[in-house]
Amino acid sequence: MDGKEGKDGLPGKIGDVGPKGQKGSRGLRGFKGHRGFIGEPGRIGEPGEKGNMGLRGTMGAPGPKGETGKMGMMGLKGSDGPPGEPGPAGPPGPKGSEGVAGNKGETGPAGPPGPPGPQAEPPLLPPELLFQLNEFSPTKGEDRAKRDLEMIDKLMDMDDDELNEFMGVTKPSGRKNGPRRKVENDDLSAQFLDMYSSIHAMRLELERIRKPLGTRDNPARSCKDLYYGHPSFANGWYWIDPNLGMIDDAIYVFCNLTAQGETCVFPDVHTSQMQNIPWRRENDRTDWYSNLRGGFQITYDTTGLVQMTFLRLLSQEGVQNFTYTCINSAPWFNEKLQKYDTAIKFMGDNEVEITHDNPAISPNVLFDGCKSGKSNSETVFEVKTKKLNYLPIIDFYPIDYGLPNQAFGFHVGPVCFK
Repeated sequence: MDGKEGKDGLPGKIGDVGPKGQKGSRGLRGFKGHRGFIGEPGRIGEPGEKGNMGLRGTMGAPGPKGETGKMGMMGLKGSDGPPGEPGPAGPPGPKGSEGVAGNKGETGPAGPPGPPGPQAEPPLLPPELLFQLNEFSPTKGEDRAKRDLEMIDKLMDMDDDELNEFMGVTKPSGRKNGPRRKVENDDLSAQFLDMYSSIHAMRLELERIRKPLGTRDNPARSCKDLYYGHPSFANGWYWIDPNLGMIDDAIYVFCNLTAQGETCVFPDVHTSQMQNIPWRRENDRTDWYSNLRGGFQITYDTTGLVQMTFLRLLSQEGVQNFTYTCINSAPWFNEKLQKYDTAIKFMGDNEVEITHDNPAISPNVLFDGCKSGKSNSETVFEVKTKKLNYLPIIDFYPIDYGLPNQAFGFHVGPVCFK
């Protein structure tokens, strides 16, 4: 008979690991664990590809003002702006030329007697008539001419005794001097004085025509006429009327009377000069100055075509100066190339071209400070000719311009006829 089952013995030694069992089924999702501590920074990675442009950010605060940069090249001439406000009064300018004679002033006190003068020419009127001129009121126009003719007819009808009696040479003999005769003599005397006063006025008017004063209401035909009439006049501005028409179209010119009456006509102020500007070439080609962007023709509208034409007809020679101001530009002889390839040419009033190789007319160079092509100077040209339809200068054709650091300007002088 079996006995009672005994107590369990002590655990035995752990046995060897058994073979790997089959993968069990996935267990339930565990609870989220606590966030771990931040790890140490990793190594810098390789630069990634450039990303797309992000959105425009907000404007930041203004930065500090930078240093002043270098001065750039002068730009092209802009369009005319609106007129500005009147500026303050400037300092007094230089003394101007002598103005037109003013109105006659009041008679001053009599001065001391002067020394005896040279013998005068005999007066046109008899002395006894000169003192009586103010007793008669002179008339004009057809009425005066009619009375003069009537007076001449009466004088022609008189015999010697009547004429002598009229002139006061002898007294009449055997004639009755009644009131009617006295009235006729008074009427004839008045007409006689009126005729002489007309001749005197005509003489004064002829003197004004023969020796004009060059004023607005008494212009000369040219400065030459002014010189012949008044050789002691000084150089200055005078009025002339070459076409001798109405004085309304008289022109204001400079008369060089030390050159025996040279008439000088200036171009219009707004087309007579231009400061140095870095002009550009259009399509890399040169052109007449009036065709450049911002260029223009040289005009003489203040003189007018008609008066300029008559000035030419009254003259034998003309001369005009043209000054070309340059910055690194050679307008005539190129010292570097030893050629005239960059020489400018001028256009005369009849559209003739005035060039260095034109046998008909070529300018004289009075001073050439631009020939090196690397200077800030000027070149002065003189066009002098007896073919007066070549003047004045109305345009010019520059060639050496359009490169960096190049600029040019000009100044046109008056055209002087003599």
